[in-house]
Amino acid sequence: MKKKLMACLTAFILASTLLFSSIGSLAQGLTQVTDGTKIAKGTISADDQAILKSMFDLNYYRSNNPDLANLKDSELFKHFCENGIFEGRTCNAYFDPSAYASAYPALKAQFGNDIMAYFRHYATIGKNDPNFSITTLEACANAKITVTSLIDSSIVVTPEIYAISKAIGTSDYKVAKAAWIASQTGQPVEVEDEDGNVLVLAPPDADTAALMKAKGMTPIGVINYDNDYIGLYLVAGYTGFALYDYDYIEDVDFDDFAPDDYAPLLATPNYSIDGEYGTFRPEWSRLAYIEVGNDGNDENGNFMWVWANTYDYDFYEVPVIDSASYQTTGGTYIDTEENNHRSWGEYYDPAGTDATEYQAVASITDNDDGTVTVAIGCYNEEDSEFALVGEWVGSLPEPEVW
Repeated sequence: MKKKLMACLTAFILASTLLFSSIGSLAQGLTQVTDGTKIAKGTISADDQAILKSMFDLNYYRSNNPDLANLKDSELFKHFCENGIFEGRTCNAYFDPSAYASAYPALKAQFGNDIMAYFRHYATIGKNDPNFSITTLEACANAKITVTSLIDSSIVVTPEIYAISKAIGTSDYKVAKAAWIASQTGQPVEVEDEDGNVLVLAPPDADTAALMKAKGMTPIGVINYDNDYIGLYLVAGYTGFALYDYDYIEDVDFDDFAPDDYAPLLATPNYSIDGEYGTFRPEWSRLAYIEVGNDGNDENGNFMWVWANTYDYDFYEVPVIDSASYQTTGGTYIDTEENNHRSWGEYYDPAGTDATEYQAVASITDNDDGTVTVAIGCYNEEDSEFALVGEWVGSLPEPEVW
């Protein structure tokens, strides 16, 4: 009989109340597939086995695969060659082929879903080449790269989902994704984990909701007394949307550009600047500007704000802010303003000082209904237990053809 368990999205409560196998394991296994219908096994040659043997960490494989507890040490490498590699299991802490493929699109274009090809490349070229240094889920998350499993393309590990998986200590992708959804929507999400337990993942309580939401977003920089704000442009491509650093859009020389120059901080999976009319230049399609900042310290603490402002550019009608919401953990309300084209939220961090540093974060979601959701915020856990997140949903008309 399946157990129904209630989980709270705080690492402390979760770790102390839930005692089942998926919680407490490491996030490296997020790209592992447990659905047997998605697994296509192959044969590993003697030469390839030698490569895998050189990379195989017995203790790592043992500790990260508790379902193999019945196997002897001498049987684990055989399991990896015959089963594990094709299930997306990793054999050490420093190399995940799905992460490697996602980090380097040229390799993905060359090798496709041939998992062994990525091991060969890393063993013979990548490990000694600094141009191929991103080899794990954590490294991809730090570089703001979304990882798609080579085994099952429906497993898409965004930096936000990776951050949540680390926060709650799970390597079960379904659980991590459900936890992220609960943290963002504020609604409970029910999900069945890999052991058959039915989990009801409850959103965090109101006092910690903003902090958990911020921790589930993508880091974009640090705000402090000297670096008092970070601004981003919301940009529309031929398909999808992206967030670009304000200074990049303002300072880049667009008279001499190439598509590779347009690396956004964050983008929806369907974002593309290449289409029927050539390369779409991001500075032509700025739809909104969002910002998080620190206006300094006074007797009430640090004056913090989040802000959104829409733009009217040649090829777009004015986008409309349909809704705005603000969340804070530990903040004191100052002021909010909401209208169709400008919106902001201002709060004090009572414990903030000139020395306080805040992790700035952002997220972007294409809602597939003609709207896009963008959010920006910041948090500090070390000094003040403060977080502030502003989120806006905007309607974006189709671009005119020029």
